[in-house]
Amino acid sequence: MSDDDEVIRSRAATLDEAMEERVSYDPSAAELLLGAVVHQRFQLDRLLAVGGMGFIYRAQDTRGGPPIAVKTLRPELAHNLMVRGRFQREADACRIVDHPHLAEYLGEGELEDGRPYVMTELLEGYDLGDLLRITERDLAAPRTLRIAHQMALALEAAHAQGLVHRDLKPDNVFVCPRPGGAELVKVLDFGLAKAVDGSMDLTRVGEVLGTPHYMSPEQIGGRAVDLRSDIYSFGCILYEMLTGHVPFDGEAPLDIMIQHVRSDVVLPSKREPPVTLAVQLEWVIMCCLYKEPERRFQSATELREELENAGRLYHLDLAAESAALQR
Repeated sequence: MSDDDEVIRSRAATLDEAMEERVSYDPSAAELLLGAVVHQRFQLDRLLAVGGMGFIYRAQDTRGGPPIAVKTLRPELAHNLMVRGRFQREADACRIVDHPHLAEYLGEGELEDGRPYVMTELLEGYDLGDLLRITERDLAAPRTLRIAHQMALALEAAHAQGLVHRDLKPDNVFVCPRPGGAELVKVLDFGLAKAVDGSMDLTRVGEVLGTPHYMSPEQIGGRAVDLRSDIYSFGCILYEMLTGHVPFDGEAPLDIMIQHVRSDVVLPSKREPPVTLAVQLEWVIMCCLYKEPERRFQSATELREELENAGRLYHLDLAAESAALQR
């Protein structure tokens, strides 16, 4: 077994342990906060979601404003300095990057028990992961391009502020239906984000962060990651939207991670059954999925521009459509 194989095996085992730790939670701990008031005006009235780090609630504005979303840590993690640091990093990323395709930051504070919370706009819709699971098939190319273009705009804004997401996946992409069948897309969950200069990186030596189906080869190998790692993850999502399958799959994280590092991606047009796409669009996917970062698109701007070029083959003006959704 090579040294690289040992590294991948070790990191897959670490990821397995981390995933097991995230599975269970105490429902009563989440329900205890229902009815609580934060920021002296927002009353938590419904548990919306449970994540690896915390709970997300809907909160009603007692002063008559629209409801908002409030995210806080799970009680058992309240004193974990690493987790608190990641939570703060997500709040900082939300505050620093003000963009229509990211959740709007509304403020932050601490609960009476000392747990931090962050408030954002309340989004109505569904995440891309649910959409893909419900449809159980590929999405049409025009719909995929519209979603992907907005994702690229969000990454472009984050990267411009020096932030690398590091856990881009369908579950972190939220789709908000709009009148007339349009869909506004938001990229969420910057809890694993890293500043390019390293100033926000709270990763411990040997720690593995990310989701195996969407991790870049350099992320799997424990090497330094930059914005091009997000480009690879983006390509995995684009591939899944258009084919109905992730580029690599397996029964265990180790199986998937080894394929990301060593196996060639099957072109959508070479799958069984083949997926027929414009050549330009298939090229965009594969340019995201090169093993070597230097061969991928070197920025989210390049990626966005090539998506726009591919969109024209489907008679789409993606730049104009995304701009209209931002108004």
